[in-house]
Amino acid sequence: MAYTIKVGSIRCHILSDGLQYVDGGGFFGVVPRTMWQEVIEPNALNQIPVDCAAC
Repeated sequence: MAYTIKVGSIRCHILSDGLQYVDGGGFFGVVPRTMWQEVIEPNALNQIPVDCAAC
C-alpha cells in the first residue's frame, strides 16, 4: 500500500518494501525490555518486526 503526502507543490509516495526482523535490544537501545515489550511483542529470538519503506 502506498501512502501519499504533499508538501507544498511536491508530492511524496511512501512505498512499503515489506517487513524486516531486527534485534529489539539494538532497536530500543538503553530502554529496558520490560518497557518496550508492552508496546511491541518480540519473538523467541528477541526480534521485532520493522517496516522497510522507500521514499
